[in-house]
Amino acid sequence: MPSYIYLVAITILWGVGNALLKRGFKNLTAWQTYALDSVFIAFPLWMGYGILNGGDLTTISSLAAINAFFLTIVYGIYYYTLYIGKIGLASSLVSTYPIFTVILAFFVLGEKLSFPATIGILSSIFGVILISLPQKVKFTLEKWVLLSIFCSVAYGINSFVSKIALQSVNNATYLMLLAIDQVIVVFVWKIFNKEKFPPFKFKTIGVSAMAILLLNIGVIFFYMALEKGLVSIIVPLSNTYIIITVFLSIIWLREKIYFRQIIGIVSVVMGIILVGLNSNSADN
Repeated sequence: MPSYIYLVAITILWGVGNALLKRGFKNLTAWQTYALDSVFIAFPLWMGYGILNGGDLTTISSLAAINAFFLTIVYGIYYYTLYIGKIGLASSLVSTYPIFTVILAFFVLGEKLSFPATIGILSSIFGVILISLPQKVKFTLEKWVLLSIFCSVAYGINSFVSKIALQSVNNATYLMLLAIDQVIVVFVWKIFNKEKFPPFKFKTIGVSAMAILLLNIGVIFFYMALEKGLVSIIVPLSNTYIIITVFLSIIWLREKIYFRQIIGIVSVVMGIILVGLNSNSADN
């Protein structure tokens, strides 16, 4: 299957999922959201996918094990960052993580990109940042800012290492490992807080549950694409889901769209076209 088909699925699922997640934080805390994700949605979904697609936990490499556990910790920090901070600014900071992945892929893996594709990736990243930033930007070294920067660097490094790890284990096995690690992390996190999980009522957890389901299905497509395509193509372009999130925020959450965000959307579309020239040649 060509990489662009995976990318379309990822951007739609993550774009819609993040818009719903933004609304869901009105009813659930960061830990409650992560617990809903890890225990009740990601675990059965990813374990089921792994079993049906040849996942084998006995073949796990040490690199895959360490990388997966690190990623689950970053997931938790990301939820907490969005919960305590400004989602628009935090998302824009975290969305810069492909820069770190591309740099590592270029210097370590030796992945080559044509000049148009390089410009396209930079254009897409630039557009994503413009789209997610609010009209008035004022950065201060608050806790959520530092955590957002940490998540950006951590996701960038993890995406690069995941590409290497998937050479020793298939994506089904890796997702099964992530499912187990997330359950461990959520119970360890529970030790340090006194929150209880709310009753299973659609009014309370319905929006968050739908958001998490879409996001986790998107994760499955992401690792399928990462296993088949160039990391320097998959990682940057999968981040363009923010375009959909912005449009849904305008329609559903009644948020305003600014001229800078329009420029960002155009920049991302141009980037997709340019990178498509390189991804098509890679698939052939």
